[in-house]
Amino acid sequence: MFKAMLAEFHGEEKCESVWRKGLFFQDKTGEPGTVHDKIPAVFAKCAGIVRTGGLVATMAYVVTESCIKCKYTDCVDVCPVDCFREGPNMLVIDPEECIDCTLCVPECPVEAIFAEDDVPPAQRDWIPINAELSKAWKPIVERKPAPADADEWAKVKEKKHLLER
Repeated sequence: MFKAMLAEFHGEEKCESVWRKGLFFQDKTGEPGTVHDKIPAVFAKCAGIVRTGGLVATMAYVVTESCIKCKYTDCVDVCPVDCFREGPNMLVIDPEECIDCTLCVPECPVEAIFAEDDVPPAQRDWIPINAELSKAWKPIVERKPAPADADEWAKVKEKKHLLER
């Protein structure tokens, strides 16, 4: 089914080439792009990645205030592109790496992760915070135990002042 969708979107000849290479991404010349080699064509299409004028456009997901002091890492386990970055007391998502797959959202026990367009108005300042901190913090690629008091912090709503950069 996805192969047929790709063929309709790109044309049969381009579809065959891209499908064989396992990449959905193409640059303006029709050659496969260099976005990430972990993304098979079927997953990229399923993730909602679109081709717009030769560029790949995705909407990043954002980690918000609820993660502070909880730092559960269930989301890291399911991320196919290692877009999470670890700080002293929370995680953020690198918007340059995020492919909009949505896999992390249901894994977060404190519901701290939102699509960029769905971030609640009171939490919108977390969009630039994720972008900023993802440049400074190191990637986290494996699940780690949550802090011992994470369950207690999960109930606390206003924690932005506790963010450790």
